[in-house]
Amino acid sequence: MDKKIILIFLAHPAHFHLFRTTIAYFKDNGVSPIVVIKSKDILEKLLNDEGVHFINILRSEKKTKSKIGLLFEAITGLIIRDIKLLKIAVKHKPRLLIGTDWAVAMRTFEWGGYRYGKDRLAVMAGGSLLPNNNQSLKDRIKYYINNYYTMPITHMNATVMDGYFSEIKKQKIRFLRGYASAIYTFAEHLSQRQQTLPFEAVFTTAEMLYPHQRDLMKKVFLCDIYDTYGCRDGMGMAVDCEMHKGMHICPEMSIMHIVDESGKEVKAGETGEVVLTSLYDYTMPLIRYAPGDLAIKSDRNCPCGRSLPMIEKIVGRSSDVFKLINGRVLNGLSITIEDLFEEFETYQIVQEAIDRVEMLLVPRKEIKPGRLQSLEEMLAFHCGEGVEVKAKIVDTIEVPQSGKFRYVISKVN
Repeated sequence: MDKKIILIFLAHPAHFHLFRTTIAYFKDNGVSPIVVIKSKDILEKLLNDEGVHFINILRSEKKTKSKIGLLFEAITGLIIRDIKLLKIAVKHKPRLLIGTDWAVAMRTFEWGGYRYGKDRLAVMAGGSLLPNNNQSLKDRIKYYINNYYTMPITHMNATVMDGYFSEIKKQKIRFLRGYASAIYTFAEHLSQRQQTLPFEAVFTTAEMLYPHQRDLMKKVFLCDIYDTYGCRDGMGMAVDCEMHKGMHICPEMSIMHIVDESGKEVKAGETGEVVLTSLYDYTMPLIRYAPGDLAIKSDRNCPCGRSLPMIEKIVGRSSDVFKLINGRVLNGLSITIEDLFEEFETYQIVQEAIDRVEMLLVPRKEIKPGRLQSLEEMLAFHCGEGVEVKAKIVDTIEVPQSGKFRYVISKVN
């Protein structure tokens, strides 16, 4: 094994304890990994005590008292560290990259052929992925270094999407990442104009990716779609690979369990709630954190050959589950809705009370007589006796400030 193919990145003293045995294993087997750190004092001492050679990319601090000087040092310091780390990775071209969130992100993207920081990436999102439209200098520099083309989704319309289409073609961008609903809206816009926009890979995140959305994206973008589950609070992450036979859990970030209402682990093939114990919180531990996401547990091995643990898929949020007055428990996402998108731009199913469920619909064109009644009958079939159902035509459905659209909401659960 070539000693230069392994790069281990440690950003905090806690990372040393996380990867201590890994470093020792490589040393015992005659391999000297490249250890890169961006910390000082304690981490340096820990590595020196273990006899581990390392490269410290932390820039020496310059003494400054002005607020502007401190801000400038903070911004440039982060950028310079990222550039140094990227240069080391590009120079040595490690076949194995070991670390925490930075390494996991690179590994995930590479499954789709994207090389982090080297390939141009279009990002269509809002919220945590793109904090706001008024990007700070720090954000703009970070996006430039990461080679991002940002596409905020807060005020997307036909004119804005036409501009995105033109700019992507002009810059010859080959990869796209963003919220599932936003990318689907973009794909639908292009499909209506009988346009395609070839990418090498599309990465969806932050929301449920539905089969009909994936199908249209593949048709318009002429590439494979890679879905990602992420929970920033609990550092949970699971990703789709090229086989699309489930989602690989990223155990470097957190310990993930799928549990029933009593907190016990469910069996393979059963649906349960995701609970996470973060391995990335150093000040306040976050143990068995429940973000409200539902998943199906898996014990299968993926045909891709990777040995990471898996879940079958994310099936929604606990707030997507309707607990009704008649005792029935209904996951709103289980209601078949694919055919609705031929008639309606979007929809939302809302549980207003334990005995009342509404469906809000934004029509594309004039709907056929009796259509609302047929939708109410479908809702009544799923909800059961004692539940009032109503289908309503509306002009728009509000998208939250985060940009993450929710097709199903329970105001009760």
